[in-house]
Amino acid sequence: MSVRTPGFVGARLKEGREVRGFTVAKLAELLGVQRQAIYQYEKGISTPRHDVMLSIKNVLDLPSNFFRQSKAKQNSELVFYRSMNSTKKTTRLKARHRLEWLKEIVVYLKQFLQFPSLNLPAVDSPENPADLSLKDIEQFAIEARKFWGLGDSPISDIVLLFENNGIFVTRDWLDSEMVDAFSQSNIERNEYYVYLVSDKSSAVRSRLDACHELAHCLLHRNLDRSYFNDPKTFKLIEKQASYFAGAFLLPERSFADDIYALSLDGFLAIKPTWKVSIAAMIMRAKDLGISSETQKTHLFRNLNRRGWRYNEPLDDKIEPEKPSLLKRAFQILVDNNFQTRDEITMQLSFAPSDITSIAGLREDFFNNERKSLYVFEVPLEKKGNTQTKEVTNNIDNIIEFPDKKNR
Repeated sequence: MSVRTPGFVGARLKEGREVRGFTVAKLAELLGVQRQAIYQYEKGISTPRHDVMLSIKNVLDLPSNFFRQSKAKQNSELVFYRSMNSTKKTTRLKARHRLEWLKEIVVYLKQFLQFPSLNLPAVDSPENPADLSLKDIEQFAIEARKFWGLGDSPISDIVLLFENNGIFVTRDWLDSEMVDAFSQSNIERNEYYVYLVSDKSSAVRSRLDACHELAHCLLHRNLDRSYFNDPKTFKLIEKQASYFAGAFLLPERSFADDIYALSLDGFLAIKPTWKVSIAAMIMRAKDLGISSETQKTHLFRNLNRRGWRYNEPLDDKIEPEKPSLLKRAFQILVDNNFQTRDEITMQLSFAPSDITSIAGLREDFFNNERKSLYVFEVPLEKKGNTQTKEVTNNIDNIIEFPDKKNR
């Protein structure tokens, strides 16, 4: 008599399969079972034999407890995707699941740590995107900079700005060059998540992607879903987000003052300062009336002629901005004995490689050796039944830790 797998959750098998990018037919082939068996496992009609379960774990690279945990209730808020119209369904599913895993990691960490509260500027955006003008968006970008005290200066680190204002950010591999970034808010929990795809290594384009997602959060998160089902309106929404990103990164007065020549070499000279692509600066100069439509067209022709359309100079010199909040949170858990590495992997039930990728940890973080992988200056002070530690990362963050005895 064959031994089945008690407590097996079929929905988790489907989730794991889709995250790894396998069709039912491909997974069945790899496991040496019929496709119908996979359908029955995923629908909860039957559970795998012990030997098949071992193969599932190995093929999907997921631990046993992943398949025994009920799926977390998914947030019904809209997910804003970039470059997803031409992307395969398998990639969209993988992206959505990875986003859910990010949120599960945040929920887990919040049991022990208090993160910065979400701190976003209030934007009075119209209910119909057709009523939102470019002049309005320009003003919203100015107000956002003022709200965060940025002035007109170049923003040195967009990811750090987001994290210090309560936005959870990850740079994770998705194995798709068609996807730039995506994001989702959780109004009920007052959280916002930005998922930057690390498949594209250009730091300047990644910064623009992040600000594009910020635009969706500020301008579009309360829009009726029907607007996103209309191709014409969806195109308008994407254009608005791109315009906001340019206005936020390149404020009119200081950016215009920096332009000494309307040429590719002129824009290249200020690229290290603003950390924005030459292509985006060409568009911004046209939007501000600094250049004409004819000049913009000429500049883009030269961009293509030089072979800079997709790979610009300095793209390999400017380092991509890396999220650090989740990475630091995991290290603090371990360094202060709030959780061991084994406890973390057991409770999160993901493969260690998935946790390290999403949280930005070193690949060997979950190795058995218990040495500290990061060094922080963390003054400690008593505060009632909590201990407060200040973790410095250019902009100060205060994270509160429950006393382990009172957890």
